[in-house]
Amino acid sequence: MGIKFRKKIRILPGFYLNLSKSGMSATIGIKGLSTNIGKNGAYLNTGIPGSGIYNRTKIGDFPKNDDVNNACDGSNNGFPNKSESSDIGQLNDESDLIEIRSYNPELITSDGLFGLKESIINAQEIKTELFEERDDAIENLRIAKSTLLFSHIFLFGFIFKSFKRDFDEKMKLVEEAQKVYSEFNMKIDVNFDKEIENDYITLKKTFLNASNMERIWDVRTSQTANQKVDRTKADYFVTLTPVRFSHDNLEIVKCDYEALRMGNANGGHLFIYPGFILMKDTFSDEFGLIDFRDIEIIHKSVHFHERSIVPKDSKVVDHTWTYVNKNGKPDNRYKYNPKVPIALYYDFEIRTKSGLHERYLFSNVEKAEFFCKALEKYIDVLKKMNWEASNENS
Repeated sequence: MGIKFRKKIRILPGFYLNLSKSGMSATIGIKGLSTNIGKNGAYLNTGIPGSGIYNRTKIGDFPKNDDVNNACDGSNNGFPNKSESSDIGQLNDESDLIEIRSYNPELITSDGLFGLKESIINAQEIKTELFEERDDAIENLRIAKSTLLFSHIFLFGFIFKSFKRDFDEKMKLVEEAQKVYSEFNMKIDVNFDKEIENDYITLKKTFLNASNMERIWDVRTSQTANQKVDRTKADYFVTLTPVRFSHDNLEIVKCDYEALRMGNANGGHLFIYPGFILMKDTFSDEFGLIDFRDIEIIHKSVHFHERSIVPKDSKVVDHTWTYVNKNGKPDNRYKYNPKVPIALYYDFEIRTKSGLHERYLFSNVEKAEFFCKALEKYIDVLKKMNWEASNENS
């Protein structure tokens, strides 16, 4: 069993991501056999390590930098204008909603990351086989233990040496299978230029700071308010579910940089790695990979009509009433018309043309703004890069 899977693990490709001011490149493979993705296309590198025998064959084209940037031309692509100020209310009537959620994770992978996705899928398949092999080893150990106990009880304490030897061997196999299973993963190596690494470290620090705020909500639906009919000052209504941001890693992916996990109430959680974002389905092994350069974000402070308790780290900037007249004053036709505090929250939306679409509301404006600006800067740096081909076959 152990030899069988050592062979499989040896041939599992690695993934090498290089991020530098001069360009960006990704290589999938092992020494002697690798695929390199560069601005001039995709290349298959073959050779015998240490022999000097080497061959490089073009196997496909990659979109030119202009083609990539056409998706990110600075237009809002459906986002509200950054300078737009909005009042938000909590939803009562769930008719005529716009649901805010991404496509299924397996449908949103960026064009340049299918190679990495295939490698992770292969790793998942091997991990499943390792799990089954481990369970088989545990079952064999159980049988060996029963045989050993049988010989001890029914033969009046006499134990056949062969039974004991078989039990010891089965125990070692279980230990080996457990070790191989627990340690097996897809290794992703990231090489940064110092300046880009600093940008990522800043992103990581602001994310950690944001994760400690009082409240983060996943905005699941949005609905334009009819201010006359609804008797409200709000521009639109939303439904919210509290979520958590945290440091985390997927079991199958190993990276020196721990992922930044953005919780998602109505879809897969987002795992931010240095060169890409991974969206993992909550109930299955399905996932998608998103290139940072495909991402557009919008972020701004908003006024929220808070009918629940205002978080401790939020600011109350005004107040309204449950029902109001056109002039914003309370509608006296309603006998029960309680006062509603207006809190200052931070609105953050992230999407791609391939189907990623998530939106969050933060209780602490300052922490959220630092994080959003750090993410915006990091995305901007990666968007300005070219894909560079390089020889990873030595």
